[in-house]
Amino acid sequence: MAASHDHTQFISRYKSIEDHGKPKRVLDTIKVGEVYISRLAMEPDAVSGNLYHNRTNVIVFVVRGLVRCKYVDVDSGAAEELTADPSFGVIHQPPRSANALRNINLGESVLFVFSNRPLRRDDDVPYPICDPETGAALPLPQPVAACSGRERKPMTHYPFQQDRRKPGRLLETVKVGGVWISRVTIEPGVVTGNLYHKKTNVMLFVTQGRLRFKFVHVETGEQKEFEMERGRGLIHMPPYVAIADKNIGKDPAVVYYLSNHPFRQDDDYEYK
Repeated sequence: MAASHDHTQFISRYKSIEDHGKPKRVLDTIKVGEVYISRLAMEPDAVSGNLYHNRTNVIVFVVRGLVRCKYVDVDSGAAEELTADPSFGVIHQPPRSANALRNINLGESVLFVFSNRPLRRDDDVPYPICDPETGAALPLPQPVAACSGRERKPMTHYPFQQDRRKPGRLLETVKVGGVWISRVTIEPGVVTGNLYHKKTNVMLFVTQGRLRFKFVHVETGEQKEFEMERGRGLIHMPPYVAIADKNIGKDPAVVYYLSNHPFRQDDDYEYK
């Protein structure tokens, strides 16, 4: 998400490509630059994963529901198991770490997955962890190679840090590598934003509720205004584009932001 030097760029909207190739789950994927952003929707008791990658780094977080996750380092056999919900934070899965995800929610669970390579392509290596029909644990394969030195963790957990300074909204942020992932919960009728950035590139998508967004380019005056709900794609907002959004629904709305600088620090400029 490198900063752009063209101050005339305006917002871009991206739509996903759906993959129904596995039972009880839908995988929608968008490529933005060199990053693949996937939305994984799982029916109750659905199992996904049971594989690892040799070259792909993966970041995963739950945006709805409750998911049981198991990660195994295929070289050492080290394993970790956890339960994740939308407040859990973000998981980094490095190459040669296998995973299995099971939806233990009574309804649909949804996860977002960021990766440097496309999923379900040439870097998928099968690795049985859970029975895909029952979710029961399977005997793990033998470690591929002896692990030298310190044992490598099969995953790393990054918890959200909360910011409640603004009334009517909760900002939760975590930094993973050079990317800040922010989760904003907005109460009905509340307006957030009214600002722009000079150095910060932003990707945003809605995972809950209904919001009206307005974007204004602060130098060219170009404007766009529209409503968004969950599952309606992703927006790229370059520097010098101001944003304001209002929750126009009856329930709290949730928006996720990806950025190359943290929010609410030295690159926020008021714009009303």
